[in-house]
Amino acid sequence: RLEYIMRFVLWLAYFYVCDAGAVAWGLADHGGDFSTVSVLLEGNVKDLVTTSSAFAALMTDGRVVAWGDPHAGGDTSSVSKSLHNVTFVMSNDCAFVALRSDNATVTWGNSTCGGDSASVSSLLRSATIVSGNARSFLAVIDKGDTSTFVTSGDPQSGGQVPKGVDLTNGSFFYVTDEAYLMEFVSDSGESDRFVTWGNPDFGGKASKAAERMMKNSSFRIGSSSCAFTIYSTETVAPKVEAWGNPECGGDSSSVKLPEHIMVDAYGCKST
Repeated sequence: RLEYIMRFVLWLAYFYVCDAGAVAWGLADHGGDFSTVSVLLEGNVKDLVTTSSAFAALMTDGRVVAWGDPHAGGDTSSVSKSLHNVTFVMSNDCAFVALRSDNATVTWGNSTCGGDSASVSSLLRSATIVSGNARSFLAVIDKGDTSTFVTSGDPQSGGQVPKGVDLTNGSFFYVTDEAYLMEFVSDSGESDRFVTWGNPDFGGKASKAAERMMKNSSFRIGSSSCAFTIYSTETVAPKVEAWGNPECGGDSSSVKLPEHIMVDAYGCKST
C-alpha cells in the first residue's frame, strides 16, 4: 500500500502522490503541471526522482513516466521503447538514468549531463550499478571475473575518463558534485591506490601530499560535495590530506589529528 510520496525541484514545483491520487503545483515547465501524462500515472508509483526542473516516476510495472522541462529529462519520447522492466532510476542536475532488470541502462535528458549515452551504449548492456554526480553518470559493468566502469556526461565533471587511466577492477568509488575518485583494494583488504578525475576545483586532481600519503601509508577516503580527503589509519602520528574546494573541506592544512585513536571521516553533501 502506498501512503504518499512527495518531491520538489529546487523549490519551484512540487508533486504529491498517494493512494487517493496525485497533485502537482508550481512552475508548469518545471513539473508543476503533469496533465499531459496524468493518464500514464494511473497505477502505483514505486519511486519518484527529480532533476533541477523535471520529474520521473518509476511505476510498479516497470514503466517510467516523466514530465517537466524537456531539456532536463522531462521528455522520454526518444527512449520510450527502451523504458520497460525498469528496476531503478536516478538523476543528476539535468538528466536521468534507468537500470532495467536485464542490466541494460537507458539515459535521457540533457546530453551535457549524460542524457545521451549513445557513444557508450554498447558497453552499457551489463551494468550492475549506476551512480553519478551532478553532471555525469557512472555505471559498473560486470564482465564475469572482472569489472570496469563507464562514464557519460560533462567531460569536465568526470563524464570522460582521461586517457591512460585504467579503472578495471576498481573496488570503491567516491563522488563530489563534479569529480570522481576510484579506490583499489589489495587482496589483503587494504587500500592500495586511488585515481581521481573530473573538475580539479571539486577534487578531480589529487594533491601531491595526498599522492605521497597513498604510497607511504595505509589510508581511508572520504568525500564532501566538492572535496576529497585521505587520512592514515595509523594511530601514531596520523595524518589527513584534503583537496578540492577549500570552502567544502578541501584544505586540511590547519588540521591536526589526535594520536592513539582510530578515526573515520564523513563529508557533508549539499542537497
